[in-house]
Amino acid sequence: MVDYTFASAYLGTKQSSLLSKEHFLELRKVSDENFVLKLHSFGYGLGHQNSSLHKLVDGEILHLKKELLEVVQNDQLVMIFFTNYDLVNIRSFYKKKLFQIKDEVFIEAGFIKEKVLRDAFVFDDYTNLIEPYKTLLLKTNEKSFNNVNELATYLQLTFQDLLYEKIIKSKDQSLLIYFQMSTDISNLLTMLRFRKMKLKMDELSLHLLTHGTLEVGDIKKIAGASDDELFNKFANLYMGQFAKPLEEALKTHDHALLEQRLLLLLIEELKPLEINLESSAAIIKYVILKQIEVIDLRRLYANRDVLLMSEIK
Repeated sequence: MVDYTFASAYLGTKQSSLLSKEHFLELRKVSDENFVLKLHSFGYGLGHQNSSLHKLVDGEILHLKKELLEVVQNDQLVMIFFTNYDLVNIRSFYKKKLFQIKDEVFIEAGFIKEKVLRDAFVFDDYTNLIEPYKTLLLKTNEKSFNNVNELATYLQLTFQDLLYEKIIKSKDQSLLIYFQMSTDISNLLTMLRFRKMKLKMDELSLHLLTHGTLEVGDIKKIAGASDDELFNKFANLYMGQFAKPLEEALKTHDHALLEQRLLLLLIEELKPLEINLESSAAIIKYVILKQIEVIDLRRLYANRDVLLMSEIK
């Protein structure tokens, strides 16, 4: 196990720099034109003057990555928080290579630098490509795909398996909880999206992630149930702590708010482990709080009347 005492203590103090309930109350009152200026007055995003909110938030995500790399010597932990961006970048390289499609800009928030990926794709040079990305590319290179959707599904599911293996080997209980519960949240939101859009349920499994606490097979069984049946399944058989937020979401169809509530539940799950500063729990908590902050900002900018997690926690 890696000792995260310094990083945990440092990021624990950084929590006080997060936007507060009072900050969000002030933001409710300003116009779109003054929204970013008000954020600057709070000291948020000062390195991105004259930017849109979108660019401001992107800049804060980059700043978070830089901050984590400075205090967490184990790069592998930091990597796990930014894998979604890396997968988008890898998919973009494959889309260009296999389907001659170039429609996405490289996302700097990813952990893997553009040059490292370019060397791997253009020159077959994997020297600076860390695991599990190296294995992901080598496995993908052996496959053929009929379309971009097949490619995207294979990348996501294969990487999920590789990442799970890596986390198990790390013997980091906090990280395992974060990984599994994040997977549960993602799968629940995916299932609700399928229900809302009335998509074909027999295709649901192609979009569900493995290694959560709730098996993919169980999710498929309940995906077509009525709202009441779905709530009862979660309340009595599966993840009981998800039941109340789920019940509200089934009435309001506010999936962004559901995601925030579930992220707060994830923080609660980590609390017993946070007492041990040597663990990664406090670091993970800080990252989740920053994630909630970003979601809150985007929601509030779009609608000044929405309920925000930063105001009720």
